[in-house]
Amino acid sequence: MRTTTAFPRVRLATLAGLLLGLGAFPALAQTEQEQVFKRIEEAWQDSDSRGVADHFAERVYLKIGGVNGQHSRDQARNKFAAYFDRIHVKRFKAEEIEGSSGTFVHEFEDANGDVQVRKVYIRLVHSEGAYRIDQLTQDGD
Repeated sequence: MRTTTAFPRVRLATLAGLLLGLGAFPALAQTEQEQVFKRIEEAWQDSDSRGVADHFAERVYLKIGGVNGQHSRDQARNKFAAYFDRIHVKRFKAEEIEGSSGTFVHEFEDANGDVQVRKVYIRLVHSEGAYRIDQLTQDGD
């Protein structure tokens, strides 16, 4: 004779998803800032300057590729796109994300064909209902 339990079988993936949604594993859940950093990382890795610039705040401090200063969103978008026109991204990877600050490793080929490795620091602020980049600096620029 076979006995059955009164509880239906639940797939482990379904249960894990439910528990994650309820916050049972807070370390696994991504914060809103982490999600923004992930989108920035993916766009940068794909050499999509527009995808990165979509996260710019109304005013952005840029220090990258010879650009240094505070700019409006449109000015920053244009200057950032011009920088991407001069390089070839080989790798862009998050090194450390802590709250609204992120440090990334940026490996790229410059206009001379030389491979460069730099650290990029990005700071997010909550603006216009979302987390946006208000500061983006690269070492050595």
